[in-house]
Amino acid sequence: MGQVFDIAAKAARATRDGSFEVLDVAGFNANVRPQKLVEILMSCGARADEANFIRELVAREAVDVPSVDDALAFVYNYYLQPVDVELMRSKRNFFRYRDEYFVFDAQTRQAVATGLARLGLAARRIGESGDVRGQA
Repeated sequence: MGQVFDIAAKAARATRDGSFEVLDVAGFNANVRPQKLVEILMSCGARADEANFIRELVAREAVDVPSVDDALAFVYNYYLQPVDVELMRSKRNFFRYRDEYFVFDAQTRQAVATGLARLGLAARRIGESGDVRGQA
C-alpha cells in the first residue's frame, strides 16, 4: 500500500495545491448487488454463463459478497468500472486502488460520489495528504 501513496504523492505534486484525498467505498462488500455485477461484467465482454456463475457464487453469501481471494477482488474491480469510465470521460484526475479513490480536487470528489450513488454505493473520506510538493 505504501507504493500506492507514493504514486498519489507524485501525482499530487503536479496539481494546483499539491494534495490529494482518499475516498473509500463505504461497505463495498455489503452493498454490491449481484445482478448489477452481472450486468457490468457482461457490458465488459463476459459471456452470460460466466457472469451468472459469478452471480451464483456471490449470492451464496448470507450478508456480504465474499472477498476470499484476489480472483474475486479482481472481479469486483469491474463493479466500479462505470464510475472509472465516467471520470475518464470527464477528464478527472484520479486513480483507484481496490475500492479506494485517490482524488485531487473537489470536482472529482463530487463526481466519484455521484457515480457511486448510481451503483447504490457511497464514498467516505478516509484521509488527505496535505501539500506534498516539498517532499521527495
